[in-house]
Amino acid sequence: CISGTIGGRRMKFAEAWVAPSPDAEDESDGAFQGLLLRMDNKAPLPAFFIAQETLTKGKSSRLNVKGLVEAGTKIGKSGKRYTIWLSKEGRANTDPTLSAVLDILVKIDAQIGPKATLYSATSTGRELHIAFSHDPDLFRIGGLFTSQSRITDGIEKALEDMNIPLRIVSKVLEAEQEASQTKQA
Repeated sequence: CISGTIGGRRMKFAEAWVAPSPDAEDESDGAFQGLLLRMDNKAPLPAFFIAQETLTKGKSSRLNVKGLVEAGTKIGKSGKRYTIWLSKEGRANTDPTLSAVLDILVKIDAQIGPKATLYSATSTGRELHIAFSHDPDLFRIGGLFTSQSRITDGIEKALEDMNIPLRIVSKVLEAEQEASQTKQA
């Protein structure tokens, strides 16, 4: 886990791989490989949950949204559909900042490259937690039969990927700033 402060915000970042449960019918059922990012909210947001539509709806849904109210759909740059879920209290207190932040999250691949896709994000109103799929293993550089050029290339790619949290936090900060200026106008 890597932690620090960016733009006056505390953040933590980790790479995660979650294996499917042994009794899973499908190999992908419950599996997740990607990056997790936790950061403080600066702008007040209602508590929300957003995830790929296929994860929350239908027979093969994997994420529990019981007790939440569906609040709409956003479509990402890659055409993936994401469902937004709020509590009943959050539904009554929607804020323009929420829409701006959600727009950044569903288009994460446009911000950091096609290797990343939003899996889910949730906010308690004070903290934002983002999970996005990301195939490369940041800590595997080279391989069994490697060369110096492959190792150097792997290090450069890993360094680029390690900057992903900085880019995400930066984009969320920009979205919050723009939304707060729109509210004041």
